[in-house]
Amino acid sequence: MKVLHLSTYNTKCGIADYLRYLLSEFEKIDEYHDVYPINMDVQKKREYNEAIEYYEEFIKKAQKYDIIHIQHEFGTFTGDYPIWKSFKLFNYILEGIKDKRVFVTFHSPPILLLHNKISNKIFKSYSFVKYFQKDNNFIGLVHNNINLNQYLQAGFSPKSIKQIFHPTPNLIKNQMINKELSDAVTKKLNLDKDSKVLSITGFINNSLEGRNILMRLLLTLLSSSGFSLKGQDIGIKILNQLPENYKFILLGGKHPHGNSIYYDKIVEYINENSLNDRVLITGFYDEKDLATYAELIDIFLAPYSNSFTASSGAINVNIQCKKPIIAFDIESFKEINNEFEPLVLVKDENSMKEKILEFEKDGSLNNYYISQEELYLKNNSYEKLAKLQLEMYKSLMNH
Repeated sequence: MKVLHLSTYNTKCGIADYLRYLLSEFEKIDEYHDVYPINMDVQKKREYNEAIEYYEEFIKKAQKYDIIHIQHEFGTFTGDYPIWKSFKLFNYILEGIKDKRVFVTFHSPPILLLHNKISNKIFKSYSFVKYFQKDNNFIGLVHNNINLNQYLQAGFSPKSIKQIFHPTPNLIKNQMINKELSDAVTKKLNLDKDSKVLSITGFINNSLEGRNILMRLLLTLLSSSGFSLKGQDIGIKILNQLPENYKFILLGGKHPHGNSIYYDKIVEYINENSLNDRVLITGFYDEKDLATYAELIDIFLAPYSNSFTASSGAINVNIQCKKPIIAFDIESFKEINNEFEPLVLVKDENSMKEKILEFEKDGSLNNYYISQEELYLKNNSYEKLAKLQLEMYKSLMNH
């Protein structure tokens, strides 16, 4: 069986990492997988006709493969043209491979306005619901029940949309500690035996970028208040209310394809509140250094907005670090805690601060949540997902 993947690849991107981890498992159990890469640095500069030309080559190549698997995120298909044309481009791609057996992993919720029965008459050339009906060879994959219901509401046939789990990599299992890096971080934050280090993982930007294109249109309105889905601003404000022995590592940097407004607001707040000696912004970090950072961090935070309905690769990075993760009790996080309890869920900013202090007083809490993370890691591996998707490929081949 020959599979062609369309995705960002070998670049600073969570979806690119997702595919890379998945392919490493496919290599162990399956015959042939190839990637038609999307280079976002190039794609963002393409005019619409140039983008069409690039994906025409993909469509031609796809005819030689048994299965096509697309990793989809709305921002992936944007370029030097109006946002609406990115939807049209995606439809153009699907139309070109409509006779193939196709999987699309959706990493974003749908834009319901595009698929609404009434508005669909206006946005007909932008809606891709028609490709995901019961008699078609297209299967959509989503990572949680929230997104599943959203795509069903958008008009996907129940037979054409399936829920899979969001896998968790185990990158740090065999990693060596980078002593030079560890010493540099220790010096920067003046860490000692009494220090407690908090952290949030992910790009520091207006996280609506790429999550929901309609919301992206509101960025200019939201950016004045520093709106973010991952809540780095909340984490730093909590730090400002905690004793001086608490420090913070923002494990990430500016998004390579986002704006810097939110990032600049974070830096401004740090400077205004004299937190420079207590906060480290790592910038884009090499994943081989994850174990080094994990050794220094005591607690991860995830004060995500309720607007976040997709799955989070950043949370899965945290889980493998086997440190407590205190998160807001949004619906997508409640779903992560369905089978096991890897996340410590709290209501708001104040309860998050109180829970941080509670962990300092009660060491037994660490042991419980770390044991839950280990169970979650074992049951949500990339190896397990690769085997599941291989069975899905075979099933669609026999359809």
